[in-house]
Amino acid sequence: ENAILQSIGNEQLTVSRGTYSKNISIHIVQAPEIQTFTISGYITSNSSPLENVIVNYSGGSTTTNNFGFYQFQTNEHSNQTITPSLTGYIFEPQQITLTDIQQNYPNQNFTANLVSLDSENFTNISVYPNPAKDEINISGIENPQVIISDLSGRIILTTNSSKININNLSEGMYFLQVDNKMIKIVKK
Repeated sequence: ENAILQSIGNEQLTVSRGTYSKNISIHIVQAPEIQTFTISGYITSNSSPLENVIVNYSGGSTTTNNFGFYQFQTNEHSNQTITPSLTGYIFEPQQITLTDIQQNYPNQNFTANLVSLDSENFTNISVYPNPAKDEINISGIENPQVIISDLSGRIILTTNSSKININNLSEGMYFLQVDNKMIKIVKK
């Protein structure tokens, strides 16, 4: 990006070596300070504060305190995508995106909903095979909104497909959210 430089003066410099001497004029400029802004908000569940939610943002993460409050600093003109995660919860909205930030953004709030962790709550939805090696299929729902997260709640993959390629996932356990329900899946 182009920065606007502030002129702070001119100086004369003499460079000498042996019998050689040269006067050089130097124009001194100062780059402006980069301004920072605060992004903050609350995360609640059933109107109560939700603590220990990991709030990921472009360039870092923070965690909500016992009041469900989070905040972080960002540079002027930056873009931020804010995504909360906590195992067993889904968030509304799923994420907030702010572009060309030129002010503080308080009240970037999320509501968390506890979801079930067993497959019996999937009335007509089937997730198979489980464990799976290369692909997971979802049937019983059209255009599913699917989120796969690791055990810490970090979102690994989002898709609207009923066939999900999990080839790039490491072996282990994950959570698959679909239709506001959650099930444990195993990548082998």
